[in-house]
Amino acid sequence: MIKLNQSVARSFPILLLILLLFVGCGDNDNDLPETATVMVGLSSPNVLKPTDALHLTISIDFGWSLSDEIIYNTKEKFSITQDFNQTFQLDPDEPRISVELIKPGPSGSVHLTVLIDDEVEYEQSLTSRGSMSFYQSFSRENITF
Repeated sequence: MIKLNQSVARSFPILLLILLLFVGCGDNDNDLPETATVMVGLSSPNVLKPTDALHLTISIDFGWSLSDEIIYNTKEKFSITQDFNQTFQLDPDEPRISVELIKPGPSGSVHLTVLIDDEVEYEQSLTSRGSMSFYQSFSRENITF
């Protein structure tokens, strides 16, 4: 039988608890984000004519080709004529999101915000014609403690 001196024996439960906390951090499913919220805000006019509608494409299920082009497994397309705010549940094993917003007309400015678990991850405005894109994949390697 192994004998430990008293100071080691008394600190052993504390050391064991600390070790379990560190080991448990990497296995916790809460490490990865769970939701993504996409918000599109319009300046004046607050409601666009259908001919000036913004084109919004969102996917939480996509991959990349060898030439770094996005390949959608599934995607949702929206025609935006007024403010937009929607939350998406991310894949618990491989959370990712792709957001592409196209502004075809010059009417007013548009502001795109993407929140990951309620924290701003991307924020951009566009005043003339053009597009904005945001792509993010999360993995346990991207998580820091």
